[in-house]
Amino acid sequence: MQEEVIILLKKMHKKLCLLSFIMFMLANTGYLHAEDSLTEKETKAYATVAGIALACKAKKLPEYEFIVNTIIKAKVKTDDEASKAIYDYAFAKAYAFKKQKTKPASDCRNSVARFNSQKIFSSVILKDGRIKTPDGVWHRPTKPYDVRTNKVTPKK
Repeated sequence: MQEEVIILLKKMHKKLCLLSFIMFMLANTGYLHAEDSLTEKETKAYATVAGIALACKAKKLPEYEFIVNTIIKAKVKTDDEASKAIYDYAFAKAYAFKKQKTKPASDCRNSVARFNSQKIFSSVILKDGRIKTPDGVWHRPTKPYDVRTNKVTPKK
């Protein structure tokens, strides 16, 4: 009887080890994390930076918004999430722009210098919409689209 219990425990131990390994692998590949999804806080942070850059007439703003647009498209899961992200982005950008305009012009020199030196400008964007951020993470859009036209590519 005792030997049967020991054998049963050994089998259970092997299964638990295997299950633990699988869970570990899933956790480290991103399947169990919601980190890949876009948060409202993240969207507003991107937008605040864009609003300040717009108010200060930063020349790299179009490039920044192109990168951020690609990141947003890669992180949203549904059309509803995309609509909400666009709304949050526009609202926060307008608010930051308005707030920056009330500050002295001397603040803009520092803001533009910090804006231009952001790591986000070293992102790699592929033609199909995949983006590699400076932290080395690749994001794939939920719907494939052509980065050059910013339109969803039809299925072939």
